[in-house]
Amino acid sequence: MEIVTIGNEDYLLRRFPLGRPNYIRQDGSVSSFAYCPDKEDTDGLSVDLEKLTNPKKTVVDPNVFGLLKISAGNVRSVPELDCNHNPISGNDAHSLITGNITKGKRSKLVDLSERIPQSELF
Repeated sequence: MEIVTIGNEDYLLRRFPLGRPNYIRQDGSVSSFAYCPDKEDTDGLSVDLEKLTNPKKTVVDPNVFGLLKISAGNVRSVPELDCNHNPISGNDAHSLITGNITKGKRSKLVDLSERIPQSELF
């Protein structure tokens, strides 16, 4: 797969687990844990480039995962963060949010994101 340039107007999709209490606040909103890198995320935070996939494919199982959508421009508006296309085997849309993703930056990313309704993921 050829590397695609991610423009500021492009959207990134971030999957998060529904069953973990740290990810969903008491009021039902998504917490900053949704943008917390996993142990496997050594090169950056895994996301999918929306123009190369769709929400249903990214979420895999809407009974287990929710989905956030954020523009690349909004990611880049957070100091020291960027995003790059990084296709992997089986996922041509795979991309990375790179930079030092602190708790404050995770909170900003959540504030700049839109949650895709679960009903649209089935």
